[in-house]
Amino acid sequence: MSMQSLTEQHLVAAKLVREYGARRTGVERELFIKKSNSFVACAHFSAKDRGGIYLEDFDWSSLTPNWSVIENQIRRLAPPYIEGPTPRSGSIAVVTYAIETYHLVLRSSCVASRSQRRVAATS
Repeated sequence: MSMQSLTEQHLVAAKLVREYGARRTGVERELFIKKSNSFVACAHFSAKDRGGIYLEDFDWSSLTPNWSVIENQIRRLAPPYIEGPTPRSGSIAVVTYAIETYHLVLRSSCVASRSQRRVAATS
């Protein structure tokens, strides 16, 4: 199972908030629609770097909008760019970090065992 990108996560949140709004009435329902619209806007902005999604045909005021207007566009987006270490310098940095972390853990466990011995010796 793969992790959804930020755009897809925003769309899921928008749908869930709209579903909760369907159980409400009046002003409270309108508030849930506005909250859902905020997540739709977040999906729009988070998709910009991947090719973008257009929301001209999206029904902003509907309790049950046609989500496929957005879903079809999201399916066609470029995969999200995930920044990672470069093969050369990044690998060295990761290994260096791992070694430093190991030494810190080793030192702290040595200090802990020394202090435990001191406590045991004094009691």
